Amino acid sequence: MKEAFTIANDARSGSMRHGKHRVHFGRIDLCVIIGRAMHAVGCIMRERKQRLTASFPDESVWIECDASSLEQAFVDLLVNAARYTDSGGGVTISVEQEANEAFVRIRDSGVGRGQGLQLARSVIESHGGEVTVASEGAASGSEFTVRLPAFICT
Repeated sequence: MKEAFTIANDARSGSMRHGKHRVHFGRIDLCVIIGRAMHAVGCIMRERKQRLTASFPDESVWIECDASSLEQAFVDLLVNAARYTDSGGGVTISVEQEANEAFVRIRDSGVGRGQGLQLARSVIESHGGEVTVASEGAASGSEFTVRLPAFICT
């Protein structure tokens, strides 16, 4: 009975255990999460002399998520983009909202790859989202598109 009470309290407070980790769901601006992820990979990209360019909307893009796990998923996607982009190359990231969906697009100029990103995909899917990847060929770079549910604020 105590366990059921704890689960009910956790659900009301937006906090749940996932495996051994406690996750905290709350409303946050997706651009804040992307900014934190960009900051986390800045050192790697500077070492490789890569450019990271971002495009954010004028308005906040509100989502319900566990910010730390979603931030880590975007760090993984950005590290992947940096890994397959040549020294001196560039990575772009953009955030936009269309109705009740948020989109994050990460485009690199390197060899098109999408390997080893199962954890990022799993985290994004656990937030009701999806990840797709497109490339026009091995030397044309890749574009990862993340779709997440978003709130329409009026």
